[in-house]
Amino acid sequence: MKTFRYVLYGKIKLTLDSVLHIGGSDNTSFKMAVDSNGKYILPSSGIAGAVGHAVRKMVPEAAEFLGDTDHDSKVYFYDAVCENAGIERRVGISIDDRYGTVGSGALINMDYVSPGMRTEICMQGFASTEEELDIIKDIFKAAGTGLASGNILLGAKKASGAGRFKVDENSEKQPVGQMLVLDLYNKKERVQYLQGVEACFASCSEELVFPDISEKGWDTYILTADAPSGILVAGGNGEGIADKVNMYRLVRDGEEKEYFIPGTTIKGYLLAYGRMAARALNVSGAVLDEIYGCKGSGLDQNGEMTGNQSRIFVRDCLIREPGKTIHNRIKIDRWLGSAVNGAKMNSEVLYTGEKAPISIEVSVSDELEDSVRDLANGLIYLALRDLGAGLTTIGSGSSIGRGRLKGRALSIKGSECPFDGRTIRLGEKEDYIRKCLKKLEEYGNDHK
Repeated sequence: MKTFRYVLYGKIKLTLDSVLHIGGSDNTSFKMAVDSNGKYILPSSGIAGAVGHAVRKMVPEAAEFLGDTDHDSKVYFYDAVCENAGIERRVGISIDDRYGTVGSGALINMDYVSPGMRTEICMQGFASTEEELDIIKDIFKAAGTGLASGNILLGAKKASGAGRFKVDENSEKQPVGQMLVLDLYNKKERVQYLQGVEACFASCSEELVFPDISEKGWDTYILTADAPSGILVAGGNGEGIADKVNMYRLVRDGEEKEYFIPGTTIKGYLLAYGRMAARALNVSGAVLDEIYGCKGSGLDQNGEMTGNQSRIFVRDCLIREPGKTIHNRIKIDRWLGSAVNGAKMNSEVLYTGEKAPISIEVSVSDELEDSVRDLANGLIYLALRDLGAGLTTIGSGSSIGRGRLKGRALSIKGSECPFDGRTIRLGEKEDYIRKCLKKLEEYGNDHK
């Protein structure tokens, strides 16, 4: 049996920068585990799976240390206890994948942990030699880099903006973790090891700066726009002021409302636009499933759900300092063309101010093959271009003018491209976008 000389303890302090969802057996209950003190925890199995998947690509030697069916792992993760965990419920609808319409009885109530929750990811690794110890350090550094960059997301609903964390920074604004390495051949350090895991994690003091991760390999687009015609993503009933209000969460000890467009709404818009564009451009459903993901119809031979994970990632879009107005409407009987008795509806609609436009962020994962990645970038560019140009809408009430945006700029992989009316001045990104659009055209021509 192989003996170990070195033990590494690594700790990464995190703040939830989005919402967090831990999936259960249905959409209406919250299935997050709790510890003996009644606090929510992120199970170590989920952390190990998410980190391991990303780290294997970042550190080629990691596979033999992370374990598989033919060998045990030398790296272990622990349950992450959640502090200051608030729960929010979001009301949504399920879309029929075949017809793009609302499914029958498809109202969904889904619970999330609200942003601001604090936790720690704790990792322990065993090494026999200094060379192995260096690889375990690289694994820890890759885990911190992935979490800080957003390449590693935790929990479910990741493609819809959930599971993103912010790593604590040092005084120089660099993401950092804390580390402790013990040499078990040293008597004093061996005694420290025998004090137990909790004591060793508490003693982590060596600061490890995670590398600059601004260029993380993903293609990121940020649409900055105003909503002059108003926007409403209904999140439930109002409190005496309106029948419908925009989705919000309570912040600052419940004293203020923070309005937002949920990532699921943005993802739904991108998917609907992608299907519409695919029909016009003759892009196959199989390619769309590879880009946007799809549900499987059963289990594979390993007992895992079939289907594709989405390679398009979005975030909640905050609506800062919005203006508000109440729209009064009546419901019309479609058969008689008259007002339905007692069917007056009040909706609280939000408008953005000049100093606080909305920013919709969309990223294309680097896990797509280059040929499909070009198609994905072409579709995302078209969707955001048309949304910023006011040619498409987001949210409810599109038939009465809501959700129509006026774009200011579209950031493409870090390059700002301003809107000029309904067109975009692409500048240095023109060749890149033309290449992606040409790939879409060529794919359609080749598959007629």
